[in-house]
Amino acid sequence: MKFEFRASGHRNITCTNKTNIAFTTDNYLTKGGDSYAGVSASHSLQDLGDFKSVLKTSKIAITIEANGKEEIIVAYGNKNLKLSDPTEIIIRKSNYIDAKTLCVKANKAASDLNRELIQNLQVPDTKITVVLEKIPISAIIFDFDNTIEDWESVRKHLDTKLEKFLNKKFKDDAKKIVEEINRIDAKYSGHSLNPKDLSRDKWFREAFSNLNIKVDADYIKKLVNLYWKTISSKVRLVSKAKETLKSLKKMKIKLALISDSDGKKEIKMKRIKKLGLNKLFDVILTSDDVGLNKPGLKIFEKTLNELDVNPVECIMVGNRPPVDLVSAKKLALTTIWLKHGKWAEEHKGDFSCVDFSTTQIRDVLNILKSLNG
Repeated sequence: MKFEFRASGHRNITCTNKTNIAFTTDNYLTKGGDSYAGVSASHSLQDLGDFKSVLKTSKIAITIEANGKEEIIVAYGNKNLKLSDPTEIIIRKSNYIDAKTLCVKANKAASDLNRELIQNLQVPDTKITVVLEKIPISAIIFDFDNTIEDWESVRKHLDTKLEKFLNKKFKDDAKKIVEEINRIDAKYSGHSLNPKDLSRDKWFREAFSNLNIKVDADYIKKLVNLYWKTISSKVRLVSKAKETLKSLKKMKIKLALISDSDGKKEIKMKRIKKLGLNKLFDVILTSDDVGLNKPGLKIFEKTLNELDVNPVECIMVGNRPPVDLVSAKKLALTTIWLKHGKWAEEHKGDFSCVDFSTTQIRDVLNILKSLNG
């Protein structure tokens, strides 16, 4: 469903505002109107007709075109939109709603519009076309660890198992070694873009080196094997994960699973297959496939390409916004923060890259239904 209105350029258009994009039905503009991209709009918010119902629920693409140059903005409707102002039309990056608000959580403000378009908007009486279009969601990308796979279910057990094994050789130093391994985990996980930095062999070697403890390669190998054997035997899916995925498949939604490396792709794939996920996803990629961990863009771009979908038609679900969602948001995907695990407990703040948040993976279905109407 689409809605189109027209506006005109004006010499006082600057488009320097960093939070909003605005249009007005008035035919004049002062130099202080830094958010405006057009005047003499052919329609006001009161004239949206049936499109008002779309704006109450959906994801919206807004195309602004003038003299062959265009910009596409992605934003969201909201059930509390008033859509009643007779003059002003405002696209907001924030969640603020008043009578002038057309939509919220836009991925761009006036200052983000391309300069060639802005130059055209500054020409008096330039014809500007603005098209509003509902965006249907056709695909969802899920992070793996602590989004689909419940990594927290094995964390404490893993530390206990490693400490017990280490105690046989290092006695009182065993606990200190485990603590150093966890410190190195925190150092690399979500921070290093190099997939090789997530190798447990590397972590263990580094831990012993940092503590000035000498061990041979065979001992490291045994410790690595114990680590992955313990995880494989104890790990499980987050609650309702499989049911949610099956429901999405029935809805004909394309599904992808992405994850950072475990040092080698086959290690991650072994768990994915053990959990019965390989048949539920259309695309499965790890950072080994692109040579770059999240939040690097490559894994998102490759996934979208293999799904054969436009970014605006896709949702990204992850448990750590700075790692899983920030790049997805830059690419105009809808983002859902699944607040699961220790990281979510320690980070209570708001993240600008988050469109929706939930503690239950099942809620992805409700969010999808609300966006698709």
